[in-house]
Amino acid sequence: MGKIIKSVKLNILPLTSKKEQMLSELEKKWCDGINHLFETLDTWDVFNLPFTRYNLQNLEYNHIRKRFNMHSQHAVDMMKDAFTVWQNNGRNGINDAPVSFNIPRSGSFKETKHGNPVVSVSTLNGRTGLPVAQDGAWNRFQSFLKNGWNTTMFRIKRNGNNWQVLVSIFKNFSIKGDYDTVIGIDTGSRTLATISIINRERKTLKQIYMGRDIWNKQRDFSIRRSKLQRIRDTAKGDNRFKAIRKLNRLKGYESCFVKTRIYEIANRIIDLAREYNGFIAIEDLKGLKESKMHRKSNRRVKRMPFYKFRVALEQIAGQNNTLVVAINPRHTSQRCSRCGIIRKTNNVVFSCPSCGFECNRDRNASVNIAHVAGNEFFKNKRLISVQKPQISMGDAPVNGHGWKNEKVLSSCLQHAQSSDFKPMALAIGS
Repeated sequence: MGKIIKSVKLNILPLTSKKEQMLSELEKKWCDGINHLFETLDTWDVFNLPFTRYNLQNLEYNHIRKRFNMHSQHAVDMMKDAFTVWQNNGRNGINDAPVSFNIPRSGSFKETKHGNPVVSVSTLNGRTGLPVAQDGAWNRFQSFLKNGWNTTMFRIKRNGNNWQVLVSIFKNFSIKGDYDTVIGIDTGSRTLATISIINRERKTLKQIYMGRDIWNKQRDFSIRRSKLQRIRDTAKGDNRFKAIRKLNRLKGYESCFVKTRIYEIANRIIDLAREYNGFIAIEDLKGLKESKMHRKSNRRVKRMPFYKFRVALEQIAGQNNTLVVAINPRHTSQRCSRCGIIRKTNNVVFSCPSCGFECNRDRNASVNIAHVAGNEFFKNKRLISVQKPQISMGDAPVNGHGWKNEKVLSSCLQHAQSSDFKPMALAIGS
């Protein structure tokens, strides 16, 4: 069984001056409270207590409620957000942040007597109802609920002069357990996904390269960005402002292109999994972007969207009842997929000094990934389920990036672990 999380954005209609003031005051108190908790966490050593969220809550709960006049559930959610962000090094002060609401304690969805939807939220001065725009986003949200998705929390966030509701919805999906093949995926910078399909007899049925155009597009975007940045830093007047506007648009173009291609590739891989009755094996590259490398390699790794690709693959696979396993990437690119000898190489072509086998390094790695996952699954079927949550202080909890026109939140300002909304991923056991 796996859990998929999405965050759906709903639009709030223009508010009265009184309701606008109530939300603004709540937002300010929320930010002040989180900054106060950051100060407490920064001097935690003086309390001589274990560093846990439980101890933080015991220490600050009554003080937060009294000083900032917070609803009890707001105080709990505030401490949870501050603690998880602090654990993930998000220790700078904040001026704006989405306010969390727990259903039904501090917030809920209701209807007026005329049947119009509203979001009922607790503020510093009692409850108030915020009118929801009955547009395409609302209709999609209703269709999710009719299809079995559930929600227990949402966040309210300022968007310019308006407000938005970020609703976290989740649904459990059953995962099939009987497969004939394994699809090994090696994720790289120049080729996003190198795919090898291996059957139970370790025979390679098909090998495919996907996502080479992503690197080429990112390179073109990078060149264009550098030129615009030079204009922005040297020009004056209208030319400088034009360069700034073009830089903002360029960022949007690149983000939309990469997300679209990632989802196209993920859907194609799921089609292959259905066609060959296979499960998917991918490397667990957690922590790769924090590794220290020389300048050129570091730039390539930072540009590689492997994490977005993985969560997109897990999201679509869960909705299609397909298993995704994450394996240790150790020696997958250095081990010969034919004889098993390990040879370090920086060349594009892997050449085995023992058996003479030669092939593309990424193809060799994808076969090794499939072999490791296949040996574990087909022989022992010993899989350990692990939780891989995300939460964003800038947006709502999610575990996958969605289509932009689906109104699914995809940008996360600060990823952090949370006790809420723990989506299921699967990893090979040791």
